[in-house]
Amino acid sequence: MRRMTELAQKRVAELAEINLELEESNSDLDSFTYIASHDLKEPLRGIHNYSTFLMEDYGEILDQDGRDKLETLVRLSQRMEDLINALLFLSHLGRQELNKSPINLNELIENVAEVIRMSKPNESIEIIKRIICQ
Repeated sequence: MRRMTELAQKRVAELAEINLELEESNSDLDSFTYIASHDLKEPLRGIHNYSTFLMEDYGEILDQDGRDKLETLVRLSQRMEDLINALLFLSHLGRQELNKSPINLNELIENVAEVIRMSKPNESIEIIKRIICQ
């Protein structure tokens, strides 16, 4: 019996050490994701701001195609920042309990459609919504 107690205590100590290492690893990962997201956002903000400045300063000089391209650049840079924020949020979510909540699927479909349209600007894309009941 005493031997089993010693083995159990040893195992508890090992698990505590593993838990401490895991917490340190998670802390390092949090630091990395914060730094990486900040480093990725900084040039992205520059692209976004510079594009906006070009629109404001030269929008009247550019033809419609030029304005459309700059507007697309502004939207895409904002979308990229949103994706970085989502990844950062997801990295924090991995260590929390998941909470279910309702979602507006029409809004989700529109967001996905916008991303697809921006990635394929020269193609005609049609999104068909279907309701399937079982």
